[in-house]
Amino acid sequence: MDTKTRKTETNEKQMLHFKRYILPALFACIFMSGYANDVYFHTISRVGGLGYGSVTGFAQDSDGFMWIVTGDNIYRYDGYTFRAYHNKIARPEEWLIAYWSVLYTQSEDLYVTTSCGVLRYCRDTDNFVKVSDCVSRSICEDQYGRLWLDGSGIVCYDPKTGEQAPLLIGNYGVTGRFYTSPSVVSLYVIANEALLTINLNTGEQKFHSLEGKLQRVTAMEWQDSTLYLLCEKKGLWQFRDDLQCILPLEGSQSARKLLAASDHRLWIGTMHGLFAYNTESGTLKHYEQTNHEGSLVSNSIQALYLDNNDNLWVGTYAGGLCLASAHIHNDFHSVRLQDYGCLNLPISALLEDNGYLWIGTEGDGLYCWHEDKGIVAHYQQSAGGIGANNIKSIVKTGNKLWIGTYLGGLSCLNTTTGRFTTYTAERKEHAVLSNQIYAMCPDDEALWILYQSRSDMMTYFQPEEGMSRSIAIPEPVGEYVSSRPFNVLKTGNDIFLSTTTSLLRFSRTDGSYLTSYSPNKPYSICSVCADTLRDGLWMGTRNGGLLFFDRIQESFRTALDEPSNELSKINTIALTDSTVWMGTDNGVASYSIGSGSLHVYNIYDGVFEHILSSCVSEDGNRVYWSGLGTLNYMEAGEINYN
Repeated sequence: MDTKTRKTETNEKQMLHFKRYILPALFACIFMSGYANDVYFHTISRVGGLGYGSVTGFAQDSDGFMWIVTGDNIYRYDGYTFRAYHNKIARPEEWLIAYWSVLYTQSEDLYVTTSCGVLRYCRDTDNFVKVSDCVSRSICEDQYGRLWLDGSGIVCYDPKTGEQAPLLIGNYGVTGRFYTSPSVVSLYVIANEALLTINLNTGEQKFHSLEGKLQRVTAMEWQDSTLYLLCEKKGLWQFRDDLQCILPLEGSQSARKLLAASDHRLWIGTMHGLFAYNTESGTLKHYEQTNHEGSLVSNSIQALYLDNNDNLWVGTYAGGLCLASAHIHNDFHSVRLQDYGCLNLPISALLEDNGYLWIGTEGDGLYCWHEDKGIVAHYQQSAGGIGANNIKSIVKTGNKLWIGTYLGGLSCLNTTTGRFTTYTAERKEHAVLSNQIYAMCPDDEALWILYQSRSDMMTYFQPEEGMSRSIAIPEPVGEYVSSRPFNVLKTGNDIFLSTTTSLLRFSRTDGSYLTSYSPNKPYSICSVCADTLRDGLWMGTRNGGLLFFDRIQESFRTALDEPSNELSKINTIALTDSTVWMGTDNGVASYSIGSGSLHVYNIYDGVFEHILSSCVSEDGNRVYWSGLGTLNYMEAGEINYN
């Protein structure tokens, strides 16, 4: 295979991946609960990220690539990286080139206007060639495929012939702001305090006096048989038969960009954020940069663009770039615990109890959070509190909350009295063998306990009787085995320990070891969840695979094979009646047990990355996920698929 063929196949594979996975993710909408905005702006490039030339234009080609023009470069964005073209463009060294606007035409050609002329992208060479010396800041295409430019006067360029000619009224050239598009029959020009309309079919010209109403028109757009004009200091105007101001804006806003959407919204970019004006209802919303995630990357708006899926791209000062979708849903709710004054640390354990969520952290102790009340309690290591601030496991039996810690042993919070009792390896009753608790499983009023430092032993602890029994963990048998268990679960009349390669089965009655099971190939298991309804265990793997172990049949079934193209490491599993919810390094995924369908959600859906733990509410109607100081939750069954 020659280099060119190999490169082509690689590009085709990358493009297929981009269309199947990257674009659907990028174009998903996010709703962040707790914020005033109904649109989540995902930051693609922070200020300075694309250099310090402001983003001045966007275009999307037929392959789905986004083309982004800044003051000093042209970029192609594939969902992963930005490919710069400035250094590839052939030009004399003395050229100090500035890039101004970009247009993708009906004939699938890409044009960029610059301070040195008009460039066209050549697919064969993956480079730009100069096609016109016209120095233009703007470019439009009409219904005939001709390009309109604003050089020293308005110029019409025909890509088919390469010829260009100035727009003349009588013997005079016309200079001014202009607008047309393939869906509009006329060319609109602001010139000499008049609005000039030229019917491109008949050549008929009409002048409409502006009578000094408009000053410094910065943009024009066509929507619902109406021409909208944006003035830098005098707001938004509409023109049908006459001119009318419909949205005055403060002069300090400095309105620059106007974009018409298909949902009756006009997006208005200013130096002080972004406005959305609904021409049908007359409502106005303002979006600006704040300290909250999901806000604009900068308030200085330089470019606006709607892609083929009606998703909004926003270019700002100094290379700042963000995007949002116009399609709103709010299935996932998101909480940053930093907003409540909590430290930004990993959340390692979750437990829901009658609407209150117990949150165990790696270093900041135990929190109790409520959706309406926020943080209602915070417990840290103390003589009368928990044994350590590094929480590994939280379970509940009756009115007792059990907290397994690293180096602090086992703590018990009586939720009726609010008092703590801590059991350590040094206490005379020897309730625990080690102070490094790894995992726990409730069994009626008793506990099964695993240790981090004593991987060869587990404990069956009966606090009501004051009894504790130590049970040796044998080496599992099989071709692919790992001896260190990381979780303990109850299903049916058995207790199961999970290692990265095996399941070990014990009797609930006397704790005796029964047998071990291993899949027929070396999966790296890293999460496990009991399924009492189906009498088995669900297991997530390091490479995105999902297994089910049938306790009755004593056999493994592959639900999702690894390596998965859509999943990363499955760190935690939560189960509702018919769905397996997986928390991964990249977000959340749902697997339908009945249909076998898989849906993946990430930051573009309002889900935080690096999910570490999860739980289901007692009534089974809500699922929680946690990560690095973050929470996501949703009502089971409310997912809308984009």
